[in-house]
Amino acid sequence: MTSLALLRIRACKRIDAAAGAARVKYLTDLPLQSRVYEVKLAQAQAYTAAHALDPDATVPPYIAHEAAARGMTALAAAASIISAAAVFDDDKGPAIEGARFAGKESVMACTTEAEIEAAEESAKSALAAL
Repeated sequence: MTSLALLRIRACKRIDAAAGAARVKYLTDLPLQSRVYEVKLAQAQAYTAAHALDPDATVPPYIAHEAAARGMTALAAAASIISAAAVFDDDKGPAIEGARFAGKESVMACTTEAEIEAAEESAKSALAAL
């Protein structure tokens, strides 16, 4: 028979995997993609501020390429990048992390195998809904 401690650890790992699956609904999961997102956001914010002072401000490379690829102005591309980041950073990301953490805390408080399974399933369902 498997110990409750091991069952908890396995359930928590599966909850972490479910959180990862929830995140990739909103973020591209590629090597170094998070760095690209960080640079794009920084460029979008800097360009938006610079454009407010000088409409002829130099367009940063990520912004220029995204604007060209999407057939929009650089300012519209920058606004879109900022908006997309805010959706994840201010809404979906925290909700996913909260559900992940709450699910793992629930699992760790369980005292039977059945409780662990129920807590895990509840957490995975909550994450899938996000």
